[in-house]
Amino acid sequence: MKFDASPAAPTILSGRISMNDNDNGNVDESKVDLPAIEKAVKQILEAVGENTQREGLRDTPARVARMYAELFAGLHEDPARYLDVDFTEKYDEMVVLRDIPFYSMCEHHL
Repeated sequence: MKFDASPAAPTILSGRISMNDNDNGNVDESKVDLPAIEKAVKQILEAVGENTQREGLRDTPARVARMYAELFAGLHEDPARYLDVDFTEKYDEMVVLRDIPFYSMCEHHL
């Protein structure tokens, strides 16, 4: 399992994932328990009658766990830290804030 080393990429810490803090490089305190997610996904697949040892599903629980870690990466981040920007120069045009990762997940679609 390999992750991009960019600031928005997850960092693996002993079977758990924690998201990097984009501002100062410190690791955020919120952690995603990959083994627990893998176990839960395996149980769901088995509950619907799937064989989790067949080739097409063997690595699916781990893939789903990594997907959830990426999808919920900013769950505990405060959006104000990205939007609190003051400019001293005069301007009369729109200011565009770009390159901010944004993911949305409705609770009923989990």
